[in-house]
Amino acid sequence: MLEIFIGLRHRLHDLAVAALLAHSEYGERSSIQEIIISSFAVVAIGLAAVIFFCHKDVVGSAKVVTGITIAVSLLFAIETVSLHAVDAVFYHPVGSVMIIGWIWAVAASGVVLAALSKTKLS
Repeated sequence: MLEIFIGLRHRLHDLAVAALLAHSEYGERSSIQEIIISSFAVVAIGLAAVIFFCHKDVVGSAKVVTGITIAVSLLFAIETVSLHAVDAVFYHPVGSVMIIGWIWAVAASGVVLAALSKTKLS
């Protein structure tokens, strides 16, 4: 909800575009974008590995919510980078909703289901 009001993803994207345009490198941005996306993926996988393998006390629904949080953080970062080939997939409609909307809805549903399972166990 906060992202809707702040628009951080779009602000970061616009800032990066302005910087690339200022240095006349906007046309060659796809390789930079691919490196950034790959870097985000490596960080997300590393973070997941640290949390899941080094913190054995994290169990059950906490693992699910942690995994979803890492995944949607990576999704947010990938959206911010805005590689056109990836955007074409994310913004392709399935029914009346874009794929990116379905991904966010499934992630939110996973968090809700994990929370519900935790409350039923308590």
